[in-house]
Amino acid sequence: MRKIVLSVCLAAMATNLFAYNWSSTLKMGKDKNTKAGVAYLTAEEDGMLFSWASGSGYTSNLRFSMFINTGFRYNYNLTKNVALYTGVGIKNVGTSDRYIPFVGTNKIVSRARSYFVGAPIGVRIGNFKKNTEVILGGGVDITANYQVKSWTEGSKHSTKVKDNWWFDDTYTNLVNPYIFAGFKVKGVGLKYQFYTTNNLKNGNTNLQFISLILNNNQSTMKKNVKTKKIKKSINSI
Repeated sequence: MRKIVLSVCLAAMATNLFAYNWSSTLKMGKDKNTKAGVAYLTAEEDGMLFSWASGSGYTSNLRFSMFINTGFRYNYNLTKNVALYTGVGIKNVGTSDRYIPFVGTNKIVSRARSYFVGAPIGVRIGNFKKNTEVILGGGVDITANYQVKSWTEGSKHSTKVKDNWWFDDTYTNLVNPYIFAGFKVKGVGLKYQFYTTNNLKNGNTNLQFISLILNNNQSTMKKNVKTKKIKKSINSI
């Protein structure tokens, strides 16, 4: 239970760092991101991920990750309620498994993860002033790094097997297209992402994840208003 509580706290801190503080730095002026015909930057919202793989009657255990998940988005408002966006992001997506290799042997713990670097193309529809919206889109991720670790269950001091590949398509696909959908209500929401190709070349499973969004842009707007007032006071001296 302590591990779960600690993980949630750390995840909230990480999401706050990547999605809140960075966004406040990148925003440009009071309510600018709520007007039609303007472009602006925001942080990547995939701050913490719950990922797994499934297919052909198999589903892996849920895996949590918050490091390193970061990036930025370039937004353009078609209207005050509809925006298009793209950007660049880094995601840590993977699986966790437990299996018995042979009858009578101990369970083996296996954890695999991929560092993806990619770009989304999406649309946002909603009330931007209230930071409430629906997001839809797709994109492509490149497998920059793939790593697998395994050990005997119940003994992390047992001999570990660790394999690591950089931009290698021996076991995984380098190019990974995906689709996604999500929502935010006052800056809090969920996003579901599904990779349309098999994550392993010798298997028939698809990676997918749910990300928790904690991004309150309304607070960052208020900060910018205060900053402007302070600057005006200084200039009037």
